[in-house]
Amino acid sequence: MSKDTKNPYRDPRTGVAKNKWGITDSASLRKKETVLSASRYKAIRKNKIEGKFDQAHLQNIHKYLLQDTYTWAGKLKVIGLKKEGDPPFPYPGGTNKDTNLQLRLDDAFDQLAKDNKLQGITDNDVFVNKLAGHVSDIWEAHAFPDGNTRAIAMFTELLVTSTGREVAKDFPPKEFRESLKVSALYRDDRQLQFVLKKAIINKQALSVKEDSQSAKYVIQSTAANRMKMLCQPLDKEQTALAENLRLLKQEYRESKQESPSFISRGKHDVITEDLKDQVDSATRALYNFKADRTLVERGLRAESKVYARQKHPREAEKLAQLKKQEREQKTGIVRSSGRGR
Repeated sequence: MSKDTKNPYRDPRTGVAKNKWGITDSASLRKKETVLSASRYKAIRKNKIEGKFDQAHLQNIHKYLLQDTYTWAGKLKVIGLKKEGDPPFPYPGGTNKDTNLQLRLDDAFDQLAKDNKLQGITDNDVFVNKLAGHVSDIWEAHAFPDGNTRAIAMFTELLVTSTGREVAKDFPPKEFRESLKVSALYRDDRQLQFVLKKAIINKQALSVKEDSQSAKYVIQSTAANRMKMLCQPLDKEQTALAENLRLLKQEYRESKQESPSFISRGKHDVITEDLKDQVDSATRALYNFKADRTLVERGLRAESKVYARQKHPREAEKLAQLKKQEREQKTGIVRSSGRGR
């Protein structure tokens, strides 16, 4: 790392970030800082840092994560800073919302407050869409000299869990920072939305799905029982046709196996041939009945489903909710090319 005499956060002799440990090697400092902040991150998961999801909340999270290493943990940066490849971040003393750090933070948190801090949003696609926009806006402010992504990740996790959802155990994923950078550079949140959707577990949606699966069983079992009852006359008729065919075939086989006298052979052949015709006729009758039954059963099946839904209206409504969720999941999480808060 190059030396920078104008950067108050770095030792001008070594170019390494000033730290409580007096470490002068960048690699060693990064390793120690990462271990300590990771431990703090896990601690927040067990004992959440409460707040109003505003600037003060974000600063408290940042301070807790990096307090072991830096004296400036939780404090806003006093100069403009950026890493190679990052977008231009606002800085103290900028002249407008795009360049002034405090104005950018004020606007970002105002927008989050206007969205009621994402409370009460049941549609997970809408939730992810809005979350990505707000998280990206806050990250773009890059409020701190370092540790911005880690602080935003925990802020995001706490915001998500405040709505009754959960995040995956490995949150934030490796793609989190890169997707934030893409959002900032190209004003397009789709990659970030994709990353967030994979990481978020909607407990409410899972509960609805479990209830809906139970409702599905009730509806299907009721419809099946109704179908079974409606098909009883058809079953009896088909059984009678099949039994008649069985007896005719048996009689025909026995007739073929008989050895009549020379005088009665002609009469026997006529009887055998007649039995053969009866077998063919009974076979066609059974075949035609089965074909007709297929058409009849379609109508009976539809009638059974209607009957089941009418008998269990609450379960039918839950099942409709499940189907709606499945349709929404197939359509994707974003229907626009860029930001859509």
